[in-house]
Amino acid sequence: IRGTRDDVTTAAWAATRRTCYASHVWNPYFLHGTKTCPFEIVEQLGWKAPDWVIVPAGSGTLLLGVHAGFLALREQGLIDRIPRLAASQSRNCNPLERYVAGKRPRPARPTLAEGVATAKPPRLEEMARALPSEPLKAMVPVSVRSESQMRDYTNRVTQVRQSTASNFD
Repeated sequence: IRGTRDDVTTAAWAATRRTCYASHVWNPYFLHGTKTCPFEIVEQLGWKAPDWVIVPAGSGTLLLGVHAGFLALREQGLIDRIPRLAASQSRNCNPLERYVAGKRPRPARPTLAEGVATAKPPRLEEMARALPSEPLKAMVPVSVRSESQMRDYTNRVTQVRQSTASNFD
């Protein structure tokens, strides 16, 4: 399918007249499976919650699963607080950022961050509720123009994560 990620989704939905659409976005097991990510994070940090967790936010399943996982950890008494979640989206496709800022949606523009380029996330309101009380401070817009810039950005985020994790030793 030529076009955006949303064009592919539209074509997949159209095909459901002949077969089923098995997108992870609509599969409740996938969402609940992503709840295990916070358990891994907390275990690796000595059963302490980090201050922040940056989550890629395309369709919202990972953001919602991570939020639900931290809620479950707190409810079970394994952590005393939920870390602040930050949603990462491309500057060229940032429906969550626009939603929490009260701006109108816009079509996706080309981006190397194709995996999060979902202009119309089906769980947009739920995604906004998973962010802290000042959601615009929890947005991490990413603007890269080449694959080498993407690698550089990923390396910087990884270094921050490693240095932050070492603070919990």
